[in-house]
Amino acid sequence: MSVTHTLTGTTPPSEAPPSNHAHYLNTATAAHYLAAGTASIEHWVQVAGPVPQQPYTVTEPSTEALPRGARDVRIRDWTEGAGGQLTLTMPGYTAQPHGLVFTVEANEADGTLLRLDFGALGKPLEVTILDDGMTHAAGLALDGAGFYVESAESFRLSLLAFDIAGASAQLTFQLQAYQAPNSTIYV
Repeated sequence: MSVTHTLTGTTPPSEAPPSNHAHYLNTATAAHYLAAGTASIEHWVQVAGPVPQQPYTVTEPSTEALPRGARDVRIRDWTEGAGGQLTLTMPGYTAQPHGLVFTVEANEADGTLLRLDFGALGKPLEVTILDDGMTHAAGLALDGAGFYVESAESFRLSLLAFDIAGASAQLTFQLQAYQAPNSTIYV
């Protein structure tokens, strides 16, 4: 059997890699991808080239479906009054979406409530949170197919491990305090 090891195209990869460690080059942007597995499109990991996309940004409470390719998710809760809930419906990932990070600039007055809905996985969740001293400032809750993080402090939530082989989806996240860049302009 012959497997092509280096693939090219003018868009990001749209199919699962043909073999471990396969290479893909987007000739339109010079982005380089390396295969970290073969089960799904999530196994393509961009290793060089331009930023794969602009960050996926949300600025007000809502329910939104997260695009499958989004990895850098930035949430800015600028709502006035009671902080609202933002629910992100996650795609039905079949492998770990490498580099998935949620950066939340919280509503410091009223708090920000983020719910990640993994219902598309079709399994109950088991979530492990590794924290850098932030759990005292964040409320965490699990509700079957999703989980909540509530905080009046800005935070970063990074997906470290993703296992859906068993009866439940086992996810491990790292929770860290986040200091938003100062946007004050001095004249």
